[in-house]
Amino acid sequence: MDEYLSRYKSRPFAELLELLEEGHRFEITAPSGKEYQIEIQAFWNTNPDGDLRVIGSIDDGRWRAYFPLTDGLVVSPKSR
Repeated sequence: MDEYLSRYKSRPFAELLELLEEGHRFEITAPSGKEYQIEIQAFWNTNPDGDLRVIGSIDDGRWRAYFPLTDGLVVSPKSR
């Protein structure tokens, strides 16, 4: 998950704002051949127009979909 979430850390803040409206969803295939679904979403961390909390989750589309592995980061508009 870190590999995919870190791609969003370097994006411009204005681009991350687009995640508020609609998150990014995609599927990957692991070297083992197993397929996984990844979803990246953003939410206001505390106040609108403040920091964004970007959350990434990954699941296998089976029982793991009920308990996906997640990770997140906080991005400040001042850091860009």
